[in-house]
Amino acid sequence: MDRLFEPGLCLVDAPRNAARRLFQTLAHRAVHRDPHGHVLWCDGDHGFDPYDFAEENLVRGFAADEGADRVLVKRCMTPFQWDAVLTKHLSQKLSTTRTSLVLVLPFDALFSTEELADWEQVDYVTYGLSHLSGLAARHAVPILLGVDLRRWSATLPELAAIARQAVARQEVLGRTLSADSRKGA
Repeated sequence: MDRLFEPGLCLVDAPRNAARRLFQTLAHRAVHRDPHGHVLWCDGDHGFDPYDFAEENLVRGFAADEGADRVLVKRCMTPFQWDAVLTKHLSQKLSTTRTSLVLVLPFDALFSTEELADWEQVDYVTYGLSHLSGLAARHAVPILLGVDLRRWSATLPELAAIARQAVARQEVLGRTLSADSRKGA
C-alpha cells in the first residue's frame, strides 16, 4: 500500500464500493503519516464518510476527530463541476496547502454521462488526465484516480483506454502495472 503514496498520477481500478473503502483507509493513513499534510478528496459520489474516519481513528488509538480537519473534501455532482474542481480548484488548493495525497473518486463516472456528447467526454477526460498528471509532477504529490475499469471498458471503451494510457501506473486488484506492461496488454 505504500506505493500508493508515491508521487504521480495513479489509476486505482476497483468497483466503486471497494474504492471508497480503500480511499477512506488511504485518507486516514495519509493524515497520520504526515502530521502537517492534508488530503484533498475530490468527491463525486459522497464517498468520504466522516463516521468511518472517526471509527478508524478510534480503532487505531487516536481521538475520533484527530486529523479530520486535514481531510478537505470538495463535492461535485455534474461533469461541469467535476471539470472545475479537477482543473481549477485543485490547482489553487495545491498551490496553497501542504498536501500528502489527492483522491479523485469516481473519475470514470462524472464524464461518462449523457449530458455530454461523445467528443465532449473524450475532451474532458483527455484534458483532465493531462492536467492532473502535470499537477502530480509539479507538486510531487500522489493523485489517485478511482475508476471501475471493467464497467468503464464495457460502456465507454475509448475513455477507459485513454485513462489507461495517460497514467504513470495502475493499481489493479493489489498489483501494480507499469505503463510499459500495459502497452502489451
